Amino acid sequence: STDRSPLTNADLGIARICLATDNLTEAYDRLVAQDVSFLSPPQQTQDGKADIAICADPDGALIELIQIYLDKW
Repeated sequence: STDRSPLTNADLGIARICLATDNLTEAYDRLVAQDVSFLSPPQQTQDGKADIAICADPDGALIELIQIYLDKW
């Protein structure tokens, strides 16, 4: 249910996981086409070193998809 409060670090199990991809836009579009709901669409980080998008699994654990630009590190 989406009526639950977001998980925190005090909760048991996984509260958040980050998965890297080489093409965030493609991964985002593919998941949206499969009815995955996102909390945020792909966005560039403030420092411009990565793009991220966040969704949640059925238990409410946050899943951050990230595309890192190593040439900007």
